[in-house]
Amino acid sequence: MALLPLQESPSNQNGFWQILFSFGFRLFFLLAGLAAVIMVLLWLTALNGWPSLLSIKHYGVHWHGHEMLFGYTTAVVAGFLLTAAKNWTGQHTAIGKPLMVLGLCWLLARLLIWFDVALLQWIAIICDLIFLPLLAYFVARPILAIKQKRNYIFPILLILMMLDHLLMHFALFTNQAVLIQQTFHAVLFIIMTIMVIMACRVVPFFTERGLGLTTPLLRDEKHDLWCAIAVAVAGVFYVTTTHWLTTVFLWLAAVTLFSRTIKWYRPKVWQVPLLWVLHVGMLWLALGLALLGWQNLPLATHMGSSGIHALTIGCIGMMTLGMMSRVSLGHSGRVLQTVKATHLGFILLNLAAICRVFGAWAFSSHYVLMVTIAGVLWMSAFLLFLWVYVPIFITPSKSM
Repeated sequence: MALLPLQESPSNQNGFWQILFSFGFRLFFLLAGLAAVIMVLLWLTALNGWPSLLSIKHYGVHWHGHEMLFGYTTAVVAGFLLTAAKNWTGQHTAIGKPLMVLGLCWLLARLLIWFDVALLQWIAIICDLIFLPLLAYFVARPILAIKQKRNYIFPILLILMMLDHLLMHFALFTNQAVLIQQTFHAVLFIIMTIMVIMACRVVPFFTERGLGLTTPLLRDEKHDLWCAIAVAVAGVFYVTTTHWLTTVFLWLAAVTLFSRTIKWYRPKVWQVPLLWVLHVGMLWLALGLALLGWQNLPLATHMGSSGIHALTIGCIGMMTLGMMSRVSLGHSGRVLQTVKATHLGFILLNLAAICRVFGAWAFSSHYVLMVTIAGVLWMSAFLLFLWVYVPIFITPSKSM
């Protein structure tokens, strides 16, 4: 069974708010696109001479990492899973008021933390902490109702993210630097595991449909399972130890994912932007794991956070932008074809990853400049996404 259908029948949508809250992807992909631009703009502003802009008592210097993972990325995950779970089960996840409450919870967590008022900051933190369990509930409810065991993994992973998030806030309150870093790395690998599971389901299916292949790509659920397990195990070692075995497991995960991605590859994917963006995102994941393994070695060349940013900008950025672009078209009844602006956005985002991962390392004497260039490329990609897709999010679905 396909993870997502290519089109969705238009519902009775006759108003701005009714349309926006009619599907999880409409609200949360819109919020994710806005967050991708605003959060990076604030970070670059602070990096280029206005550090007081991010003088947030609770997060401090960790604001950027927290918001890109628990702000931007969880918004994309929410939009995708709320939409996909409806397709898997035939039952609604969260629409109308429940979706509005979930979206408001995410938004208040992002906004109220900026006010230097204790009560408002506590409300922001509480909203931040309850977002993931609420999301897990809305995703799990239809899955559990029909006992769809194949998809139990998604609410389980959301609960693990919730527990990690709770531990992260505790570490922030108690100023435990090592624990803060461990919780950041843990949630990153949980997200990577979600990415791998989704990619193993959708990339071969989308490739078949996008290229009109008459011979289906070979399915290997055991290999898919080993890909997810390999990433999860590598993550456990990376979070808990710097032993040489950590490098072994990171490299094994990288090889496993690379071998899986190559099996999906067909030369014609480069003719279809909605396909190559996903394939390149998976290659960034394998590369990021390989770089982390290299950086773990005692004699390795110092590369700063290049491995982490290969996973975040490269994998998360490319995969989420590609999935948002495709899902938004398919579920609004539009033709699965990108316009030039979307294709340009994919290219700019890939350049942002290259600049941040390799440019900031190779030209370390110009670190701030390279990070700024990467940030501008990232923002440009998502501004193009918003330009193309905001009209889709706020207008009724097309007829099939």
